[in-house]
Amino acid sequence: MRRRRTLLITGVIGLILIGALISARPIYRSGRAWRARGLAAEAEQLRQAKDLRGAASKAQAALNLDPEQAAVLRAAARLNSLARGGNAGTFWRQLVRHPEATAEDRRTAALHALATNQHGFAEEQIIGMLKAVPDDLGALELAVQLALKKNEPLAALAFSERLLAKNPEHPFGRLNRAQILLLSPDLSKAAPAPSPLCDFEATLPAVARPRNTREELRAEVRKLADDAERRVEAFRLLILEARRRGALDQAVDSVRELLSGPGWSFEDQLVQLDLLAESKSPELESAVANLLRSATQHESSTAMLGTWLLEHGRPGQVLDALQLVSREARDTEGFKLLHADACAALERWGEAEAILQKPWQKLDLHRRAALARAVRAQGRATEFQAAWRDLVEAYKGKRVELLHLLKVCGVWQWRAEQEQLLQIMLKRFPEEKWVPSVLTKLYLDSGRSQELRALYEQLLQNDPRNAELKNNVAILSLLMANQQEKAVELAREAYEASPRNPSYTCTYAYALHSQGRRTEALRLMRSLPEEALRRPNTATYYSVMLRDSGDNHTAGKYAALASAGRLLPEERAMLQPQLESHLQSELNKALEPR
Repeated sequence: MRRRRTLLITGVIGLILIGALISARPIYRSGRAWRARGLAAEAEQLRQAKDLRGAASKAQAALNLDPEQAAVLRAAARLNSLARGGNAGTFWRQLVRHPEATAEDRRTAALHALATNQHGFAEEQIIGMLKAVPDDLGALELAVQLALKKNEPLAALAFSERLLAKNPEHPFGRLNRAQILLLSPDLSKAAPAPSPLCDFEATLPAVARPRNTREELRAEVRKLADDAERRVEAFRLLILEARRRGALDQAVDSVRELLSGPGWSFEDQLVQLDLLAESKSPELESAVANLLRSATQHESSTAMLGTWLLEHGRPGQVLDALQLVSREARDTEGFKLLHADACAALERWGEAEAILQKPWQKLDLHRRAALARAVRAQGRATEFQAAWRDLVEAYKGKRVELLHLLKVCGVWQWRAEQEQLLQIMLKRFPEEKWVPSVLTKLYLDSGRSQELRALYEQLLQNDPRNAELKNNVAILSLLMANQQEKAVELAREAYEASPRNPSYTCTYAYALHSQGRRTEALRLMRSLPEEALRRPNTATYYSVMLRDSGDNHTAGKYAALASAGRLLPEERAMLQPQLESHLQSELNKALEPR
């Protein structure tokens, strides 16, 4: 009996131990979650107290413990947004998918997405908020902001109208409605942009006909300028609108009134300088002098004013301003670059080079580019080539840096270097769809057919089904007698993909002509309407086909039409005999006795 009791007790204890072992992991997890939420709460308190370093430390500790808690994700997202960290968007996306996400989380996530131009993510949150509460004023405000950022004025106007239907005195709605109607083109002729935001707003056509005159809209904005919360935005709108319609005196009066009250920024003072310069006002010099005295008390203002002075051809005043700031400020990278740029503008290249000699930390790309410019300006070509080669090699994989180099090459008119950077971007960043267009224009303007064909061949490799690229490669190959069989095949494929396209028809006809199938080629060309045949790019090849068929008179007429367009050197050379024959024929007619 005693043994049975002992066994029973042992068995119960064993079950308890097994149960404890099984449940230990969930209990441990629960403890980690509780501690993580506590750390996240501490991070929020420190953030509100503006102790960002302490808040970041607590938030990181919370993430290390349990990164799946809503409170932890919220603290991390808010801190990263405040610090403009690259991970903020990731945290906001994780948070809004969390079952414990709140409407406020979605609103704040949308605000962050708007500020960082993540339009797709912002759109998802805003549409979700409006589906949940169609008349949510906060969501409607966000919808207006997003539509304006995406250049969808019809959608922005529609959402503004919905705001005002809910609250006719809503200052944000009134101001934005006035802004859209004052600054946008005729909305009654505009079509809604193809976007989910426009699809969601079903009342777009109804709001496209404004009920107010422009003068009434300006008067409404002027009333909003009396609202302390909206005065700055209202005055800025009045300034911009007056400037756009060329009413510079009104714009100057509005900026003066803005600066007479609270809330304006240093940028508004620079706008005043712009307006005074545009209107050639005698007040400009005294305004610049006053701003120089006040700006040098703040380093950021001095930097902005220095940039304005450089852009307006006043490098000597930049140097004067730099003498008024502290030595510590002058030794920072931003001020050194400003100093070097001012010296460059004055063609004091040796001084600029001396400032730019030593490596920097944050602005070293700018330093190296400016140094290369100073070396080149002093005629040291070999040294410049080496410096430029090293600079490109260092930043060829970095999109933002390449864009900056492209911009400065444009300002400095470095065409060869600009083309080199565009070629690098074409290979490394194919998502930048504007690059091929820029290169195409560059090659067309300079008549560089070989480079143009190589560009189209490269693009065709990335998009082998693109009929337009096939057509372009085909016509250029035929024009330069290069890879004829492949060119004919590409021309046929483009034509079959879109047989009603006059350009594709012309290329295929010329391909047939190059094979000796001249009757078939002319028949194909004559299937085009006369309007298409008279276009320079089509008339060029039709003229050649007519000449080779023996119709020199008609060929000359089409050659004259073609010569009015932008032709490649090979096309112009091909047309030259027809043009000379046509001119001689016209001269003979003029000399005939009457």
